[in-house]
Amino acid sequence: MIANRTRFALAFLIAVSAIPLPAVARCGGDCNGDGVVSINELIRGVNLALGRGALAECEAADTNGDGTVGITDLIGAVNAALSGCPSVPTATPTATATATHTATPTINQPPVVELSGVYRSFPDEEITYPLVVTDPDGGAVECAAPDLPGGASFDAEAAVLSWIPAVEQVGAYEIGLQCTDDGGAVTEASLPLRIAARSSCASATCDPQSGCETEPLTIDENCCVEPVARIPEPPAPCPAGRMVRVGRNERGFGRLEDCHAFRVLTRGQPSSSHVQFNIEARCIDIDGNVRLSTRLETATRILVDSAQFLDSLEERADGYIQQRGVFVVLASIHPSVVEGDEAQLTVRLTDAEGVVLEHSVRVILTAGTLPDLPEIP
Repeated sequence: MIANRTRFALAFLIAVSAIPLPAVARCGGDCNGDGVVSINELIRGVNLALGRGALAECEAADTNGDGTVGITDLIGAVNAALSGCPSVPTATPTATATATHTATPTINQPPVVELSGVYRSFPDEEITYPLVVTDPDGGAVECAAPDLPGGASFDAEAAVLSWIPAVEQVGAYEIGLQCTDDGGAVTEASLPLRIAARSSCASATCDPQSGCETEPLTIDENCCVEPVARIPEPPAPCPAGRMVRVGRNERGFGRLEDCHAFRVLTRGQPSSSHVQFNIEARCIDIDGNVRLSTRLETATRILVDSAQFLDSLEERADGYIQQRGVFVVLASIHPSVVEGDEAQLTVRLTDAEGVVLEHSVRVILTAGTLPDLPEIP
């Protein structure tokens, strides 16, 4: 009986299959998805429509996706069985916007030249200064020093300055350097050198690569023969160029070197004895308080050991700060007692940031009037 009913339903579907139906996106009744609807797949669809079996047995029988198999679904399956499943149109590729990444052009950075401050040396001392230069981009760098003092040479490959200064070559130098990387970027720099005459009142330790360091002799040794030649300091960037110096002039500055005369003044009474000098420094902060410590001593007595704040510091056009006419009272002693004595004058500056600069100079004390020293060019 059931078989007869199924065959009747199938015959009915074939009869009505000529009725046109809306096109569907799937092949109705193709249970196994092979692109062909067989008679067995049609029978299975009819059974599902009659409520026999689960839709999961042939989901393709439900062409409109409503969860049931109805007459419309069965007619579509019969049409597919008679005419074949419609071919699936090939999707026409459409242009899609593709994000493109534009590489940022690489900017060639110039070489970096590292300078450690003023290179200090003396005549007849060997100099082999190694220049420290790097390229931020990791490229090769070649340096040149086109204008050298007489007798000096520069090894471009090793970036080393070689020189043994002669006695007549004392002075301040700025050795011009040009460093070029393999991308053509150029850095220009100046290597500051100071070649000074040796002082008989200081011991020196020299290294060809780093220069000479000096240490004052102890005050119990008389050492002055003649004043050391006064030469300028070459310019140097901060903080490597930090320094402090003392001058004696009433007009101008008058920087002191070892074995220059230094005046002790008095107003007639030992208690009024004092010294007066000028202070200059560079690479120190003067926005806050700057403290000056002063010590003046001979082999037998301490004449000054005091501290004060400098309140009249001014900036000069050459990058130094200075205060002229610093007044310091001596111990109760008449200048005549120390006339002609050698003394060590030590000054120390401390700024608000804690930077400390110190300098010592050997002087010969006198109560006599002194002419101003020529200013160093």
